[in-house]
Amino acid sequence: MKPPNILLYSPGKRHEVSDGAIKLLQLCLAKHSYTLYPISTTSFRKDPWIKNTHTVIVWGCESFFSDKDNQTHTSNLLKSFITSGGNILMFNYIPVSEPSPFHVEKLPIISGPLFIKQGEEKKVLEQKYFPSFVLKGNAKSIHEVIVDEKLLNVSMHHSTENTGKLSISTLPLLVGANDTATNPMVCSLLKQLLKSVGLNCCDDDVQVNVNQMQQKIAFLYSNT
Repeated sequence: MKPPNILLYSPGKRHEVSDGAIKLLQLCLAKHSYTLYPISTTSFRKDPWIKNTHTVIVWGCESFFSDKDNQTHTSNLLKSFITSGGNILMFNYIPVSEPSPFHVEKLPIISGPLFIKQGEEKKVLEQKYFPSFVLKGNAKSIHEVIVDEKLLNVSMHHSTENTGKLSISTLPLLVGANDTATNPMVCSLLKQLLKSVGLNCCDDDVQVNVNQMQQKIAFLYSNT
């Protein structure tokens, strides 16, 4: 059978940036388990992708989603997708259900290092991945940051019996795919988000270099 489809919808992003995100996602997902490809805004609005897609990953520019027309189009399609049982992972939040399970707030002023909590551990989050916003709402926490000894949500998950899964993160984890080989923490956090929407990921001890994901020219010979 053909592997389930995963779409990366990244409107407003440059092609090389979207390609880097695809490589990073391929590093984290279980090998040969999914067909992962980008989808353009035109195809997203017109093609019948909803019927044959397992998960949509939304990672668009703030400027694109600040346009109300773009936000409305995207929101309506995602609403149809999630009510049909599809799964959504977002890095820019757009309400896709009523009432919305999430509320986004500006992150308070940080007076010291920013830590992210994973179970009982806490790890320093690099400046590059500092979130700008935190999340509140009726949803399960996936990742929390420690700010002035307070825990604040930066990734959350919501699902109901009648719809698909919806997760949102304010961590910009798809940035800088070429640095992932030296930053296993980013892969670890991204895998938790992917698993939250029902995706299978590779083992944590499997280390793959991003450069190995480049396609090579090859030949296939056949007798028939």
